[in-house]
Amino acid sequence: MCARLLIHVGDYKTGSTSIQTCLSEGLWRCETHSLAYPCANPHHMVLAKAMRLRKPDPARDDLFRQTAQAVRNADADTVVLSAEHFQGVRPARLLKWVETYLPEMADDMCVLAYVRPHAEFTLSLYAERVKLGATTDPIDTYLPRFLENDRIRFAPRFMRWRRVFGDRFILRPVVAPLLAGGDALNDFLNIALEGHAFELNQGHLRSNPSLSAEDLWFMRHVHARISELRPDLDKADRRRFGNALYSVLSDKGPSGTPLGLTSDQIALVQDSCNEDARAMDRAFFPEGALAPALAEADKLSCPDLGAPTDHVSARQRLALLRSWPKFMRSASEADGLLAGLVFGS
Repeated sequence: MCARLLIHVGDYKTGSTSIQTCLSEGLWRCETHSLAYPCANPHHMVLAKAMRLRKPDPARDDLFRQTAQAVRNADADTVVLSAEHFQGVRPARLLKWVETYLPEMADDMCVLAYVRPHAEFTLSLYAERVKLGATTDPIDTYLPRFLENDRIRFAPRFMRWRRVFGDRFILRPVVAPLLAGGDALNDFLNIALEGHAFELNQGHLRSNPSLSAEDLWFMRHVHARISELRPDLDKADRRRFGNALYSVLSDKGPSGTPLGLTSDQIALVQDSCNEDARAMDRAFFPEGALAPALAEADKLSCPDLGAPTDHVSARQRLALLRSWPKFMRSASEADGLLAGLVFGS
């Protein structure tokens, strides 16, 4: 049986993809401490979503038992479960799952989360929502609404985790000088391996590269056209298309102007998030992390580009064509929509 259970719960936009790629593909090497990641997929999203179900469900209960048995069977010093979607689970429900299915590990466990500074988180989440077709609004329209959302209020959310797990909850700020190794992945492995020395195979890691302002504008433009041409297209298909187009656009890294915020937008984020940043530092980072990062948000400043281009580039049209086979299941269904996008862009 493993000595310790570590549950990595995100947060969103904090490097979880790199962590999960490293874990699922075994891209680290440590001679003095063993680590197991019992998961057929890169993450435990299905487990996290199952924990949100309230009604009895035999399939869910089977999943719970199978996961617990896989944790028990792991021959390792530490066993890791990881999914950003644990953020959608009530902390008390996660604790109850451990106490019910892995009671022998409840006292010697750790819940680990990372939190990104407010301005960086806001910008990164906006780009993600554009990519997936969740919004086609320009950021100056999106931003005031988002800043009223509880999702950007970190202190109440992470205090709930602390109230339930106490000292078993660890929160780390995604601020390079404050992380072991300067990034979330190295910091995560340092915690998971309890400080033992390790080697990391960086060459095979996958991450989510940022799109340029021009490519993000293009994705907004294409998603808006899809809404006009196919208003019946469901969210799952929008997400699938967005991921397909993103993978082609980002294949060789950003091409164009880095995404940023105008000085007025930065001031709006600072005014809206200053109290929460200070509350987070008082509760979790007494030496200062999120409040100083918010005060230095001017580093994200960029001019107001509006629509970065007045036409769609040949490269972007080609990316649309290359991404299409990854998206449409039916060739007959695809023809009309693709023609409307390419020639109507």
